[in-house]
Amino acid sequence: MRNAKGFTLIELLIVIAIIAILAAVLIPNILNARTRALQSAAQAYARDVLIALESVQSTFTNVDWQQTALAGDITLVQNGGVQSNVGGWKDANGEDVNVNVDFTGYLKAPSNGITKVIVGKGNGTSEADIRICVAQKVPGSKYNYYSLYPNTNRFASQLGQNAEPTNSTACP
Repeated sequence: MRNAKGFTLIELLIVIAIIAILAAVLIPNILNARTRALQSAAQAYARDVLIALESVQSTFTNVDWQQTALAGDITLVQNGGVQSNVGGWKDANGEDVNVNVDFTGYLKAPSNGITKVIVGKGNGTSEADIRICVAQKVPGSKYNYYSLYPNTNRFASQLGQNAEPTNSTACP
């Protein structure tokens, strides 16, 4: 009899089948974990933006960020960088306030592909419609939009968009 060295063809096929089954189960879970991590990062950044807006309102007591958002969009992050000269603020009565805010002192630079943040009311008319929209570039040259509605504590998403939002109306 000859000495058996190595594996038989059946043994190799069984090992390959087991590896294929494990890959079929694990790869989708790994991809979903990445998607969830990106979404969590966007949610966390939207909450950071809310804290920054509240801090600005606390520092500049005549500024009301919600009245400003109702009057028009506020762009806080553009091309992945925090804006250093944000104007157009309103007071609690909706009147113009002559102040420019350097948000680099209130908000850290975004990461995880976040390229733009817009605060506005979209097509709405009330404070319940105010949203903090975070645009995040994802693999495949697509963008995911995430909106935090601070007055109703709701979070919405719109995935796989072809470009950054140009205004809060484009956000979910």
